[in-house]
Amino acid sequence: MQGAVGDVPSRHHFIVKNGTRIKNLRELYTSLKSMDNITFNHHVNDFKNDFHNWVRDIHKDNRLASDLLAAKNRKEMVEHLKKRVEELQDVKEEVKAAETKIVKKDPRKKNRRKRKIAAEAQTKEMLPKTNILPERPIAKPVETAIQNTLVQHPSLMKLTVGDFMLGLLIGAIAGLIIARII
Repeated sequence: MQGAVGDVPSRHHFIVKNGTRIKNLRELYTSLKSMDNITFNHHVNDFKNDFHNWVRDIHKDNRLASDLLAAKNRKEMVEHLKKRVEELQDVKEEVKAAETKIVKKDPRKKNRRKRKIAAEAQTKEMLPKTNILPERPIAKPVETAIQNTLVQHPSLMKLTVGDFMLGLLIGAIAGLIIARII
């Protein structure tokens, strides 16, 4: 029901035979009340009902459109329009009243909550991390021995990485050779 109490876009204005532009249902109501019979009969006759078409196609108000189509004369159309415009105005006022009753959340409360969560996270980060799995008594001395050996002989680290890379290369070459054979 676009433009029921508000204006429709200019490309959808109803242009009366005399050149008057109608922008909404309220203006259609006012215009129909004072419209002369020649103009009215140009838009509404046995073959067409331009007001019905405009209300149905532009305003998407099928109820009012069918009332306008069923109306036997201009006076009935005016009555249907008056009733519908008043209904839509009441709905608009109810919506406006409901919007004013909506209480918006205080943004300061939201910020307080964010600060509280940040403080909790910071506190958790400061707590010592606990191991889920207990340490095995044998793993610690072995790890310490490996670290001590690597510290005393740094060349072993290079040798270990070098050996690993060489083994990886030999494995890749062997894989390619086997792939060609198969």
